[in-house]
Amino acid sequence: MALVTEGRLGRSSGASSGTTRVTGLLGQHPRIGGGALELRLDEFLDRLGAHARDVVPRYREYRKLRAELSERERAALRLDEFKPGCSRASCGTG
Repeated sequence: MALVTEGRLGRSSGASSGTTRVTGLLGQHPRIGGGALELRLDEFLDRLGAHARDVVPRYREYRKLRAELSERERAALRLDEFKPGCSRASCGTG
């Protein structure tokens, strides 16, 4: 739970099913049926952990590679030379 709340919620012991139904949803996600989503805490935490462990690092690596590629292509195409007010001397190409 600390992963979700970043430690901002206290814990309490007691009888709890660990399941809730979220209603009033309008999305078309496959997990939403009839405008509602059955949410089990154990399943949610498993899915969240897998997302944090698998998806997030791959997405960060993708963003890093995309930025490197964009910068490399920007330099190769000399795009800075086409900015308004940029002359060859002031843009470092002359």
